[in-house]
Amino acid sequence: MDIHPLYNEKDEINGVSVFARDITPQKQAEDAILKERDKLKSILDSMPDRICIVSQDNQVLYTNPALEREFGPPNGKKCHEYIFGKPEVCGWCKNKEIFAGKTRASRWKSPASEKTYELFESPIKTFPEIKSKLLKLHDITPEIKAQEKNWHSQNKYRLLIENLQEGIWEIDKNADTTFVNDKMASMLGYNPEEIMGKNLFDFMDENGVRLAEKNIKKRKKGLKDLHDFEFIKKNGEKIYTTIITTPLQDGAGNYQVALAAVIDITDLKDAEKALKLSESLLRGLFDNMPSGMGVYEVKNQGKKRSGLHHKGIQ
Repeated sequence: MDIHPLYNEKDEINGVSVFARDITPQKQAEDAILKERDKLKSILDSMPDRICIVSQDNQVLYTNPALEREFGPPNGKKCHEYIFGKPEVCGWCKNKEIFAGKTRASRWKSPASEKTYELFESPIKTFPEIKSKLLKLHDITPEIKAQEKNWHSQNKYRLLIENLQEGIWEIDKNADTTFVNDKMASMLGYNPEEIMGKNLFDFMDENGVRLAEKNIKKRKKGLKDLHDFEFIKKNGEKIYTTIITTPLQDGAGNYQVALAAVIDITDLKDAEKALKLSESLLRGLFDNMPSGMGVYEVKNQGKKRSGLHHKGIQ
């Protein structure tokens, strides 16, 4: 509203002129912006992640309660001083890219708290130019520690597996190899790297494939098993094994992988074959002798009474 005095011929004020302009739309727009800002601030204030808004010259314009609980109030410090504890702009700072409109994700470990954060930086787009950015710090320390614990656990497990005297063979639901230990690979005449990713059926003949398909159907039903099986080595020779197989399922009970402990019984099989061959040769020798042969057992040995008792004739 504009008010102007009106003068008469004697330059005396004898009235005023009032010019009024309706600014209701502008006022409504300003109120809407304030409400939107308060709504956004309320959202940022309630977020568990650490949030701040930073200007082009690294001034901290806003901090949410989660950030202040961990880093304290900024008290006029710039971003690199307040969060990263550096007197100068961080060497990895990508403000030029952020204020050009790009977003950026990175990882940072605080030397003070030894916590690890995922950093997310995004421009806050305003017309006609970007004047600030949003910086989010997400604490992933628990996940990192869990991963490290899992890695140590897996490492111990692998060391145990590698040092077992039995072969260990793991296949997925497509029967592709996901793990073999050194012992298993050496049984077949390969290095572990040569077997990884190959299908189980690549190491057996056609009859073996038919048997393996039946066994895998049992694994998919969740059934454990112990059975003998023949594999084909890299040099084409057969290897005889005893296998103990266990199916592994997901949380919903769906078959995922099968884990097998494999024992090489080739020497035992060869000894068994040699024994059978020896028995066969001896029996053939006895059967073809021109004279009869009997087997007798001497009883009451060392006593006066003597005699031979017939036991049998071959």
